[in-house]
Amino acid sequence: MIGSLIGARLGPAEQPLSWFGLPTDALGWGAGLCGLVLLWPGAARRVLALVPSPFRLPLLALLSALLSAAYFQVRLGGQPRIIDASTYLLEARTFASGHFSFAVSEASALFRGRFLLPHPTDPEQLAPIFPPGYPAVLSLFVRLGDYRLLGPLLAVAITLATAWLGVLVTRRRRVALLAATFSVLSAALRYHTADTMSHGFSTLLTALGLCASALCLAQTGQKWARSTLLGLCLGGLAATRPLTAVAIGAGCVLPLLPSLRKALALPWLALGLAPGLWLLGAHNHALTDHVLGSPQLAYYGLADGPPGCFHLGLGSGCVVEHGDVVQAQGGRGLTVSWMLLNTVHRLHWHALDLANCELLLPLAWYWLARQWTKPTVRHLAAIVLFLPAAYALFYFQGSYPGGGARFFVELLPALHVALAAALLALGWARLGIALSLLGYAVHAAHVHAALPAAPPLETTPTAEGLRGVQSDYAFNLLFSPDELQPSRPPSVVRITSDARRWSPQGLPVPAVLEAEADWPPRSQAGAWTERVHLPDSCVSGGRALRIHPAPAEVSRSLGSVQAFVELELTGLPRGRYELFGWLWTAASGCQRAALGAVRLPRRHRLFLAELSHKWPREPLQLDRLELLPLE
Repeated sequence: MIGSLIGARLGPAEQPLSWFGLPTDALGWGAGLCGLVLLWPGAARRVLALVPSPFRLPLLALLSALLSAAYFQVRLGGQPRIIDASTYLLEARTFASGHFSFAVSEASALFRGRFLLPHPTDPEQLAPIFPPGYPAVLSLFVRLGDYRLLGPLLAVAITLATAWLGVLVTRRRRVALLAATFSVLSAALRYHTADTMSHGFSTLLTALGLCASALCLAQTGQKWARSTLLGLCLGGLAATRPLTAVAIGAGCVLPLLPSLRKALALPWLALGLAPGLWLLGAHNHALTDHVLGSPQLAYYGLADGPPGCFHLGLGSGCVVEHGDVVQAQGGRGLTVSWMLLNTVHRLHWHALDLANCELLLPLAWYWLARQWTKPTVRHLAAIVLFLPAAYALFYFQGSYPGGGARFFVELLPALHVALAAALLALGWARLGIALSLLGYAVHAAHVHAALPAAPPLETTPTAEGLRGVQSDYAFNLLFSPDELQPSRPPSVVRITSDARRWSPQGLPVPAVLEAEADWPPRSQAGAWTERVHLPDSCVSGGRALRIHPAPAEVSRSLGSVQAFVELELTGLPRGRYELFGWLWTAASGCQRAALGAVRLPRRHRLFLAELSHKWPREPLQLDRLELLPLE
């Protein structure tokens, strides 16, 4: 019922509450059988008796690692699943080569694409856009020879950190072991310690930060040690997921304010913060030329629109990356009502993420509310409130099968402790584990199985004998930055279906450069662009570059500067050419516009008023650029 109501508002693909059925694989049947066995009185006691007490937590940690490794092989098919994950891996490979960006040829359209930002000063450098914290850690395992080792190690560390948090908050070993058990059983944590996404690492940092905060609240241990640990965790979070760091940092520090000087050694806290903040600032400066610049904002300024669409708060919403969300929101961007609806959407995924059964989340919330007056609990309750409130300012939901409510994953260790404490207080521990196992067998497994299949990784030989790929996902997963040398061709290039080449030799006449292959543009002013499909036989490949006028207030800020889009005329033999642009309109089909003589190679500013007298009253559809040699 609830799932149907939510689905009616948010779309049929967003209804995990309604996905039920018999198990479909051995793991599901095994989980279901174990859940049924635990419902039998005395069964849990007999199972525990088989494992000596000192070995229980290490075995849980080992089991979490094995399940995460199995998730990677079975559910993900042995490779990162979504383009975010393949981009994180590309970023880690870039860091492993010793740089924040990687070199490409002057024909950078053979490399440019989604989630890759052109360097602000060097036209032959590109960089993945995500914050550097997690890629820096992942790069260590790239250098060790196998990035897949990191996920299981994160799984072990999260399980142990959850148990430590349980001990610090409740002083009860039984709570710690039960919380660690739920950490192992959470299918969402298995995904986030399998795929190369940053949330598993940020979840570990959050759990350790909460442990440090608990130590500060109890004023136990060395003040310098607990302050440094808190600073390292919050600095690492800032370098990994900055908005999450603000919410978690507030939740960790605000409860300490009444006894701040006693609880914290501020110089040691600052020392702990320094490495993460330095890494974030150095990465920002390398990619944007500003320590406080955001590579993601710079990327969306080129690759999405309208200008300024990617931000927090009311009115945010980009129509290329998440156009379906903006359309569902009425085309006006984020509103107050959609803040609430997005939060509900995330929470109904989050309820499943906790322990594979939505009925268990209210128990964790209930315990936090009942224990609010205890200082050691207050910081857990604070982050459970602050993190959803922070992401309410973000316009798209960000949830999907497998990943679940990924913006809330960092809450799971705190909620596992709260759930364990609540179940033990009620005497329902055995029932809670049984519900988690049965919930996975008949419910959560079906949700995780709905994770879309990874795009194909097949490559196509190019005219020069290189490996070409069609998708952004495949390029980001297969490209190796350290293999590209001036005298050696790249491991893979993008298939542009035009005349540009890695080593231009010979020339078809006329030479054609597909406009959409040059997306995102190097720079632009008074306009924003997207790749679109145009079902007209005169449009080569059925795709074009749509160029939209920027909003009036943006255009006014340019003053006398004419609107332009900067494209690359590269990958062809050097020389002088006559340049023509092919435009498409619904009324007239494809039309050719003369743009004068140019000398190649060059980055060419295409002034939009020269292309059509209708600019800026309506968007332009630029199909291709045609070049005829003049010498």
